[in-house]
Amino acid sequence: MRLDSRAVERGRYAHRSHTAAAWAAAFLFAVGLLAAPSLEAQGTPAGTQISNWASFNFIFAGSGYTLPSDTATVLVGQVAGVTLQPPRVSSGAPGTAVVFSHTLTNGGNAA
Repeated sequence: MRLDSRAVERGRYAHRSHTAAAWAAAFLFAVGLLAAPSLEAQGTPAGTQISNWASFNFIFAGSGYTLPSDTATVLVGQVAGVTLQPPRVSSGAPGTAVVFSHTLTNGGNAA
C-alpha cells in the first residue's frame, strides 16, 4: 500500500515505529503486572469505629458560606473468611489411617 506523502506529513497515518512502541509499552506493562508481588488490601479489624463528616461550601449573594454535615459513625462488624487449601479427596480401607495435609487461612477481619 502506498501512502500519499502529504497525508503522512499531516499526521493522518500512523508510522510503524508508533505501533511498535505501543506494543512494546503494552508488553512491558503486562510483564510488570505478572512480576509485581501479590498485593492484597487488608481489611479493617472488627470492632473498629469509623467516623466521617463533610462540609458544603458555597457563595450566595456575594457572601461565602460553609455548612458542616452531621458526623456519621459506623462500627465494623466481624466477617468470616476461611479458606482451606488444597481441597483433597481420598479414600482408604476400613481401619487404616488417611492423612490430609492442609493450610487453613483466616481471610476475615477477626483474629
